[in-house]
Amino acid sequence: TLSLHDALPISDLRKNSTSTESINDEFRHVCDQLRLYSFYETMPTNLGLNSTLIVEKDSAILGYARERTAYINADHRGVCKFDTPEDPNFLILRNAFVSTIDEVTADCTSILSANRIYYPIILLPSAPLKHSP
Repeated sequence: TLSLHDALPISDLRKNSTSTESINDEFRHVCDQLRLYSFYETMPTNLGLNSTLIVEKDSAILGYARERTAYINADHRGVCKFDTPEDPNFLILRNAFVSTIDEVTADCTSILSANRIYYPIILLPSAPLKHSP
């Protein structure tokens, strides 16, 4: 059984590693139609003897044309942990999701309107028609 450590050596996670660059270059060719958000931490993570940013802004942001970026005011461990639904970091993510859903809904509505096929409505009488002699 392969573990994550076997499948992805820690050196591949380092900044500017050839593996990371290769993945990013391949992704660049398939992400044109995606609504891509990149979030990054702003507070150093306490590692015991020192504190540091685990993923710095320039590593978190891919630099794609349609990419949207936002910071999360947290350390690496806290970027996806929220105390309440009113947590400012939660609201940043929530608003990104809502914005994406709104855009996808608008795109779908537009596509459906542009490709709408109209069928004639045939009204059938509720009672059988009487034939005239």
